[in-house]
Amino acid sequence: MPAAQGLLHTGSRLDLTQQGRSTIEASINLSALIQEAVAKEDAFSEYDEVEQLQGGLHHEGCAASAFLTDAIEPEPQHTQSYRNAKRRASRKKRVQENGHAPSKRTKLEHIQLADAVQADVSIANLPAAEGAYGAKNLAESAASREHEYTAEELVAERGFRLVEWDGREAMPITDREGRIFAVLAGRPSDPTYGAACAAAFETISAERDKADFKREECNHRRGQFPALAFGLSQGNGQPSARRLNEGNHASTIRALQGHSSISRIASFGDAAFSTWAPKLYRFYGGYMARVEEKTGETRNFPGSVFACATVNFGPRVRTFKHRDVLNLAFGLCAITALGRFDHKKGGHVILWEAKLVVQFPPGSTILIPSATVTHSNTAIGEHETRASFTQYAGGGVFRWVDNEYQTFEALKKKNRAKYEENIEKNKTRWQEGLKLYSKLSELTADL
Repeated sequence: MPAAQGLLHTGSRLDLTQQGRSTIEASINLSALIQEAVAKEDAFSEYDEVEQLQGGLHHEGCAASAFLTDAIEPEPQHTQSYRNAKRRASRKKRVQENGHAPSKRTKLEHIQLADAVQADVSIANLPAAEGAYGAKNLAESAASREHEYTAEELVAERGFRLVEWDGREAMPITDREGRIFAVLAGRPSDPTYGAACAAAFETISAERDKADFKREECNHRRGQFPALAFGLSQGNGQPSARRLNEGNHASTIRALQGHSSISRIASFGDAAFSTWAPKLYRFYGGYMARVEEKTGETRNFPGSVFACATVNFGPRVRTFKHRDVLNLAFGLCAITALGRFDHKKGGHVILWEAKLVVQFPPGSTILIPSATVTHSNTAIGEHETRASFTQYAGGGVFRWVDNEYQTFEALKKKNRAKYEENIEKNKTRWQEGLKLYSKLSELTADL
């Protein structure tokens, strides 16, 4: 670089000569530039990983910051770390109390620029049960449900569309009316998140090897692999919402809930939910707050609005064709794939009503209405591994709140007028629930 510009490289350091200082000071205001860089650094640190839905946040002042690195004495590292630690603690508390809320920057970078997949389906025609607290059962033979479909077979013989996805960039899936009913949400851009997913998978595998699973827990309508559900539920004769019976798996559940990597995945699923379906997310939050207040129970994970979770342990999870009919009909389920497999060859998620077969890489998260959209997976390779972690809410919890914290039959005996009112609401709840889905234009209206 010419000496007249005042920038001389000596080894790896950047020196400013007196002539250079004069040149720089004449063209820029160093004090203002430093203040701007610090302000941008402060703003940048406000974005935690769960708000970085994918792709990362690019610091617009990075060039100036790099230019000034050796010219300006940096703030002591311990002060910056302490300040960031306080911010992280503040954000964590805010999320636990109020839930996630996408920033304007998240909307700008990840919603406005997202490539939507339009499915040839109207979700109004999906098989919700009356009252929309659940869905209709899948009327197919076991042979049909358990058949091992391949992506190639579905595309060539059944008219499905293959969705190629890297598991990072978010891709909303819309119906004919433009409603976002499913999302390929991706993953945070933080490079440590991949290691967290690997750690979560190792923990799940270790707990699988230690657990004593019954036969029915390993061979069920969703597939042939051990699965364990835990969290808040209501139904099957329960008079109130309460935690599922943990049986002899209490220690396994505590290990899963207490693992920081699994909690991190749960928090990201919640953040994705709040970003792509904010009206539905607030609906969940309102009901879960009332359940917690009434029962004194806590959620599975402090940073997640979902009432329940299931771990599908593997080692080679392939779900059969099924619907989770006890979940809220218009609700969303967050699913995270884990393990080591080639997502271009296997592990796809199949969305049957939408006629989509989607590449689903390990470490990535999707949101689907698991009660009303029939779904399954393609198989992975013989020497590959796959597990999955899902979060959802059973419709019984919402029904219990609507029935004034009692069963429908108890409400009928105690408050006939309210019972009749709820009977009428059952007729329109599905249509009202569909209004809680968002459209891309709504999500970016404030930009």
